Amino acid sequence: LVIQKIFETEMAKAGIKPSAEMVKEKIGEEFKKMDKQMLAMITQQLQMQNKTVDQYIDEMSKEPMAQQQIANQMYLEGPEEPEVRQDHPGRCCEEIL
Repeated sequence: LVIQKIFETEMAKAGIKPSAEMVKEKIGEEFKKMDKQMLAMITQQLQMQNKTVDQYIDEMSKEPMAQQQIANQMYLEGPEEPEVRQDHPGRCCEEIL
């Protein structure tokens, strides 16, 4: 409980607040990256429940636990790093380490 409170405080400092929009964006990204065969299987399972992928994403986005988990994941992933760092031009990574 104490660790969770500290974690929530640090996330707030980083400007990360759990939200439905955050869940929709993250799950949508995951579906876009997903293997076509896996996506077809999930879509079929959802159809058996009379749901679409969009309905599933919408339902998940409303779940407070899903919102918290996605926020936690985004905090742990941290800000995106620039693609290339040129701190030491001409030296490879192994030499720096």
